[in-house]
Amino acid sequence: MVLLATLIGCATGGKPRDPTGLSKRVPVMIEPWKYGSTVGSILTTAHYRIFTTVSPDDSLFDALPQLMEGAYTQYRVVAPGAPPTDRPMVCYIFGQRSEWVDYTRRRTGPMAKIYLQIAYGAYALGDEFVAYDIGDYRTLSTAAHEGWHQFASRHFRGRLPAFLEEGTATLFEDMDKLQSLPQWNLQANASRQHALWLSIEQRYAFPLSELVTYNAGDIIHRPGDRIDAFYSQNWAFVRYLRDGYDRKYRPAYERLLTDVANGNVWGTSPTTGGWDRSRVRSILEHYLGVPFDQIDQEFLAFCKQIARED
Repeated sequence: MVLLATLIGCATGGKPRDPTGLSKRVPVMIEPWKYGSTVGSILTTAHYRIFTTVSPDDSLFDALPQLMEGAYTQYRVVAPGAPPTDRPMVCYIFGQRSEWVDYTRRRTGPMAKIYLQIAYGAYALGDEFVAYDIGDYRTLSTAAHEGWHQFASRHFRGRLPAFLEEGTATLFEDMDKLQSLPQWNLQANASRQHALWLSIEQRYAFPLSELVTYNAGDIIHRPGDRIDAFYSQNWAFVRYLRDGYDRKYRPAYERLLTDVANGNVWGTSPTTGGWDRSRVRSILEHYLGVPFDQIDQEFLAFCKQIARED
C-alpha cells in the first residue's frame, strides 16, 4: 500500500499541454463522384483523397478534410520516426449506413459479416478506412481513430501489438475546434477516461497480463462495458508510456514506433514483423527496461490517478 501510494503520487508527471493542430485551413480540391445512383464528391488534400456521399450542405462535408489533415499532423507528432507520406491516403465516408453496408459487402466479400457487426463506427482495411455519418462529432472522432490505423498500415513495415495500436488510435478521438480548425490535447479523452473509471470502480478491468495479448476480435462479442474497458485501458497504457512518471518511458515508446516503422522490432520475425502474443511481455520489458511486474504495478497506479483527473 505504501508503494502504491508513492506510485500514484508521481504518476501523471505534469499538467496537460495546450491543444495543437491546424493553424490555418488547408486547401481542398472538390471533384464530382457517384456511388451507385448517389451523387457524391472527392475531397483531395495534400495527404488524403476522401470519397464521400455526405451532402455539401452538411457541416460534416466541410469539416472532414480539415479533420484528417489535422489528425495527420498529430500522427506525425506521436510517430516522428515514420517515413513521409508519398501519395494521398484513401478514405470512404458515406452519408448513409446502407451505402456503407453495400460498399463493405463489395469490398470485403466473405469477411463482410464480421465488419457488419460494427453497429456504429468504421473500420480500416489495408490502406484505406471506411466510415459513415453517425453525427458530426462522432464521425470526426471515429475518422481520426481509424485514420491512425490507416497511417500505421501505410507507413509501418511491421505492426504494433493490437492493444498498443488501438491505444494509440484512441489518442486522437477527442478534439476541440478553434475557428473551425481541429485541435487536440493528446492527454485528454473524456469518454475513455470515464470508461476507465467505471472499469476500476466496478472491478471488471482486464489484468495487464491479459490485456497485452488481446486484439479487437477477442473482445467484440463481449458485453459493451467490457469492450469499453478494453479500449479505455489501451488508451491508459499509451498515456502511461507517453506521459506517466515524468515521461520516462516516452523515448522507449517512440523508439518502439520507429522500430515498427522500420520493420526491425526486437523479438519479432524479421520477415513478417508479426507479433507472437506470448512474447509481448518480454518485448515490453526489453523496450521499457524494467520487469513486467513493475510495469503492471506502475500502470495500475497510473490508471487510478488519471481516472480521477478533471
